[in-house]
Amino acid sequence: MTTQDLGPAELITLVFPGERADPGVAGVLAELAAGRDIRLLDLVFVIRTSGDLVRITGAREDLDDIGLGAFQVSTPKLISEHDLGPVRAWLRPGTSAAVVAYEHSWARRLARAVRDAGGMVMLGRSSGRAQVVAEPAAAAWETEV
Repeated sequence: MTTQDLGPAELITLVFPGERADPGVAGVLAELAAGRDIRLLDLVFVIRTSGDLVRITGAREDLDDIGLGAFQVSTPKLISEHDLGPVRAWLRPGTSAAVVAYEHSWARRLARAVRDAGGMVMLGRSSGRAQVVAEPAAAAWETEV
């Protein structure tokens, strides 16, 4: 896979109040991955047990035990130890997180169409909206758990 074959990619961290993912979240992830708008590149599940041990499960391992079932990822090992450091530091005992790397496939298809028309995509940037939404949500979650 070349850089031109890959559309804009992002990481999202989904935090759960327990050591398993919610089946409803797993269902939505599976639905999104089966569609055309995003492609699931990699997934890593991090658990901080009630005994304060950290367990990491990659997408190529059995995800049934943690409530995520089976996912096909196109770029395993994309999520690095560097990406997981802040997640490990933030998780409290008895909580878990799914770190998901995904590609905006629609943007790759659009860029290809623009190139085929003789044009080019000049600049693509994330708005930072996820950060704006995540900070108040994290603060609220901390007071609830």
